[in-house]
Amino acid sequence: MSFFTGFNYLFRGMQLLTTPGLRTFVWVPFIVNLLLFGGVFWFLLGEVEQWQQVVNDFLPSWLQWLSGFLLPLIIVTMALFVYFLFTTLANWILAPFNGLLSEKVEHYLTQQSAPPTSALSLLKDVPRVLSREFQKLVYFIPRFFVFALLFFVLPVFGQLLWFCFTAWVLAIQFSDYPFDNHKIPFASMRRVLSQNPSMAFGFGTAIALLTFIPIINFIVMPAAVCGSTVMWVESLKDKSDAN
Repeated sequence: MSFFTGFNYLFRGMQLLTTPGLRTFVWVPFIVNLLLFGGVFWFLLGEVEQWQQVVNDFLPSWLQWLSGFLLPLIIVTMALFVYFLFTTLANWILAPFNGLLSEKVEHYLTQQSAPPTSALSLLKDVPRVLSREFQKLVYFIPRFFVFALLFFVLPVFGQLLWFCFTAWVLAIQFSDYPFDNHKIPFASMRRVLSQNPSMAFGFGTAIALLTFIPIINFIVMPAAVCGSTVMWVESLKDKSDAN
């Protein structure tokens, strides 16, 4: 049941996107994601023909039949790398906005009055927020290379492991915003999620699945921030106090 509870938190986050007072903080991530992922799609589309030529030039004539296998492999490899790069970039750019959105959602859910926000207060939080994003990057990168290798070495099973890794990374990435707002250390946040793996993995799985759906993937980020905050308020806050 915990898996489906976590899975449902993303959809509950989506329901909050049109809440008065939160819409402003939704539009900024939406526009940034539209620009970044539109750029990813444009880049990959423009490179396919060149990659096809590289594969054909590399293979001798009697192995040309392999191009039908190698080209998709190259495209998937580049897509994974570019997607990881652009997702990381988007998270760094939007981290202050996502933290603020999480704060607003928490105050809305708990019926507490939110403190006033200003551009200055947002700027003051940037060094701390980016430091937190750097901690995530240090945690993610070594594991990224391990699971990327398994993706290609182990047919089917490697792809399944990659998806599970992606779901866990997304769970950590978005669950961290309410934890960070309460100044809970990154290691403590990971410990809380590891004590509630089914819920966290269900939440990350929902994000991973919707990320691959065109148009919807542009609103997944703010929905995930909202959903993670609902999960924090209802399920993780008390457990984090115990840690």
